[in-house]
Amino acid sequence: MKRQIAVILLTPLTLAAASTGVWGEDLFYRTEQIAQQKALQLRIDDMQQGRERQQQLLQRLDDLTARVDALERQLQHAR
Repeated sequence: MKRQIAVILLTPLTLAAASTGVWGEDLFYRTEQIAQQKALQLRIDDMQQGRERQQQLLQRLDDLTARVDALERQLQHAR
């Protein structure tokens, strides 16, 4: 995945390098740094979505628990 991001970023960075005079190892370093930042942002986004999903599941569990409790109370009263 890092390689894909680096390839995607390489063209804009090459154009930027041509206009700023940044070439060689410095361009590679900057490309690698940006690729790492993008990969990290993707991981952060995935974690955020995971947290949101976890909250949804916890809410669903709470709702189901409340329904089970209500059914148990109804069953107790019916006996």
